[in-house]
Amino acid sequence: VAANSTSVRMLLEACRQCESPKVIDAVGRLVSKYISLPPPNDTEPHTANFLKCLHEGIEKGLSSVNANQLTARVDRAQIHNAERILLTLAEKKPDVVDGYAQTLVKIVQKFTREHLSHMMQARQGQRQQEPVAEDVVDSTARVLVMGLKLLSPRLAALGDNRKGFLLAVSTLIERTTIIERQSGDTAGVLAEIARIVGVWVSDPAAGMKTQEKANFVHKMMNFEQLRGTGPYNTFLQMVYDLVSSPTPADPELVSKVQRAWMIGLRCRDPTMRKSFFTFFEGQIPKGLHSRLHHVIAKQEWDSIGDSYWLKHGVELTLNMVKSDDPLLGQGAGAQSRNATELKGKVSDSALAAFAKNDAFLNTAYAVTAGELLGPLCELLHYSNALTHVLWTSLFPVVWASLT
Repeated sequence: VAANSTSVRMLLEACRQCESPKVIDAVGRLVSKYISLPPPNDTEPHTANFLKCLHEGIEKGLSSVNANQLTARVDRAQIHNAERILLTLAEKKPDVVDGYAQTLVKIVQKFTREHLSHMMQARQGQRQQEPVAEDVVDSTARVLVMGLKLLSPRLAALGDNRKGFLLAVSTLIERTTIIERQSGDTAGVLAEIARIVGVWVSDPAAGMKTQEKANFVHKMMNFEQLRGTGPYNTFLQMVYDLVSSPTPADPELVSKVQRAWMIGLRCRDPTMRKSFFTFFEGQIPKGLHSRLHHVIAKQEWDSIGDSYWLKHGVELTLNMVKSDDPLLGQGAGAQSRNATELKGKVSDSALAAFAKNDAFLNTAYAVTAGELLGPLCELLHYSNALTHVLWTSLFPVVWASLT
């Protein structure tokens, strides 16, 4: 390996302006294997020279950013490739990013502006301007995602650069209203933001204050309006993990994000929605009076007030029924005559009809309340009219039983 280090450096230099992500990923894997060699490689002169060459290439590539003009194609490629090599080095030594933090924050800020500009043009379909090429949109997103990946784990060590980085992330959340385009296996910008904010929120050592975490959670509630579900589901899973933990790392944060977990009750994903409702129901006493009082007077519904929230009240009421109770009471055996008692008294065709009827009754009487009410409650999320009918029918009966 040492004997070929010069050739490897020449290969890296040749790839510095390469625009193919696959090629750069392959170079990154090559660098990773090289720096992962066991001692004495760590102190070997060829390795020191190799690492020096890598850092020189990273500095040269990152310096291609220019805040005053649109990033050229070749500069965009050099920045991305430098970030990719730096990410490889950071896997072994995370603090290597700190020396480039100031430049990386400038890159994130610059490419945030360019990314949002591309999205706005695509959304408005501006006919007076030449449309942005798809490869430009994709490469801009790749540079931005790579910058987010590099800086987010080092938030606590960013110092004066911290404010600028968090402002860029906040801007992306607030202004992005549609999912950015994706190419191949390239991660979307919002998907990456959802991931890194999830790490910040769940990790006490991430370097974020409770109010900062709460602010990000509240901003990310806008993900509900996205056409795609990936970032939104990641966000909801983060919120659910936060509020459902029996020993939350930050109890104060849990109390600040109630509005966020309430929107999980109307999540488009049935499994996720059921998880939020199960948690929600677990906070409410089982008694009929307590549940009705909670629905009508105690629960604050403003956070989901723009949807038909009564469906959750109906479900809370219906869930008081024991799910394993038989739906029709007594079994079929008490309702039908034994076939041997009828033999010789009726025709064979009549016996067959009785047997078929008995089989049907056995099946019907085996049905439990939960097997009916479970699907019925699920249908509430697809029909406000059904919710209205059930509530207006159910409420008088429930109220009468209390009075």
